[in-house]
Amino acid sequence: MKCPICKKEIDELEDICPYCKTNFDEYEKDTHSKETKHKGLGCGIVLLILVAIIFVPMIFNSLSNLNKTKQEGKLIQEGKIIPASEIINEIVDILKNKDENKLEMYLSDNFKYYDNNNYESKFASGFLSDLKILSSSYEVERRGDTGQSEVATYRIYWNVVENNKINGFDKTSQYYCLQEITIMLKKVTKEHVITYEIDKIILTDN
Repeated sequence: MKCPICKKEIDELEDICPYCKTNFDEYEKDTHSKETKHKGLGCGIVLLILVAIIFVPMIFNSLSNLNKTKQEGKLIQEGKIIPASEIINEIVDILKNKDENKLEMYLSDNFKYYDNNNYESKFASGFLSDLKILSSSYEVERRGDTGQSEVATYRIYWNVVENNKINGFDKTSQYYCLQEITIMLKKVTKEHVITYEIDKIILTDN
């Protein structure tokens, strides 16, 4: 065999190289120790990378949410907030006139419209096309949590049938109105004001 250090041919039974005096038992121990150390270092680096991949985005999101909360708190103290109730009244006025351009100003980037057949669209024009002209009264009702939340949901009873209402039909009846409009508003901060955008509209024909 060859000595791993000086590369000279030696007897396989030799424990020490007669040329460079390398002790083969000690050489194997040192080599094994270095390999183990390198493996451990490699595993440590991989672990650190995995930890960074998992926790860095979480820390970043936490800081972003904290900054957002502080900014919203400051705007609320300054009175720079438009409540969801005011926004929904503005939207109703737009629906009365079926003004597509004004309605689009209230839509979020992820806006979705679901028609009576549950077909999905991202265009307000489809909704206004399906919406009947207001020929009688309407009623607006806040749904779900009425506290300060990220989403505010409203149900609009469109074209209420007054005779049916007088005869005892309530809002749970399909005869109460001609259409029901469910509008989900999402809270956003725009131009240093807290306001709401339309995230989703669901239209139901009765």
